[in-house]
Amino acid sequence: EAVMRRKKERICRPKQPKTMQPNERPKRLSPRAMAEHFIHAKVDPQDVYKKFINTSKGWGVFAKRKFQKFDFILEYRGILRQKNEMDVLQRKGKIQDTYLYDFSHNGPKCLDASHDDGSLGRLVNDSKDFPNAKMRIFEMENKPPRLCLFATKTIEMYD
Repeated sequence: EAVMRRKKERICRPKQPKTMQPNERPKRLSPRAMAEHFIHAKVDPQDVYKKFINTSKGWGVFAKRKFQKFDFILEYRGILRQKNEMDVLQRKGKIQDTYLYDFSHNGPKCLDASHDDGSLGRLVNDSKDFPNAKMRIFEMENKPPRLCLFATKTIEMYD
């Protein structure tokens, strides 16, 4: 009987993982691995959505699920430019400053998300008084820096 059990155990194979859609959130990955997954997939996670707030604020991004502190939320996608290049384009009137994100990484940079590619990162409106998320510079080997939004505290569903 013991021999039979061992044979059955050897024959049992683990279930094949189901094929994931690019915008599905993988289970049990670190926030860093989660960010890398969505950066490579070039899509936003399914657990955030956009909603019109009002004419003053415009659109905002909200949670479909509870996020824990440090969780990856989404990427702020756009064209990475040198800050001085962006200043010239703005002076010439070729770029509006509505969807620009200035940051410093080996010198002043700007992420230009003025072209609406359908991504949600450009719509993030966070409270300056009570922020629940923070944009962080995200580095990957041999790749330009990316900007990713991470939770700074628990974010409840629909926040």
